[in-house]
Amino acid sequence: MQKSPTEIAQELNQMFTGGAGKITQMPGPAAASTRKFYSTHRGYDTAVPQGTEIKAPFAGEIVNSGMDKTGYGQRIGIYNPKTNQTYYLSHLSKIATPTGTFQPGQTLGYSGGTPGTFGAGNTTGAHLDIEQYMGKMTKPVREAMSYAQRIGAIVNPQNALAKAKSLYGNNRVVAVSNDPNKLKGMGRVVKFTI
Repeated sequence: MQKSPTEIAQELNQMFTGGAGKITQMPGPAAASTRKFYSTHRGYDTAVPQGTEIKAPFAGEIVNSGMDKTGYGQRIGIYNPKTNQTYYLSHLSKIATPTGTFQPGQTLGYSGGTPGTFGAGNTTGAHLDIEQYMGKMTKPVREAMSYAQRIGAIVNPQNALAKAKSLYGNNRVVAVSNDPNKLKGMGRVVKFTI
């Protein structure tokens, strides 16, 4: 049985804040407070005080860390090899584990998001943004995926992306579309039309 967005949000909040946060936004149309930055929202926002310690809920690997140029502020990407999932944690005030591997309970960073503070990015208040992906989403792959979603290039991602990845290789395909013109300008991304 597939989990509802609310169940996923509660699970992610528990994983990364120990349940301390309050879910303020889920994927879909942007909330009124976020609409000045984006029309759609990809992640799950959980409101937590600035400086809340974010601990690793599993053993894994850092796939990306640093300041993002697209409004996410300071962020870290972590990969769980047991579940083949990547999580991006954004609007951090500090990254404690910028590279390498980590163990359960290890501090990954500290929440941020207070406007005007280091690492906040585009935000209206202190919170942690959590994005969840299947597969190992390194920075170039995640950025291309995010771009494809914004321009409406992803069609039925569960089935179409799986088919494209089986044909062309897991790390080469991040977007599929019925309209190949939507994928123009995506550089190294395989342009696979369904």
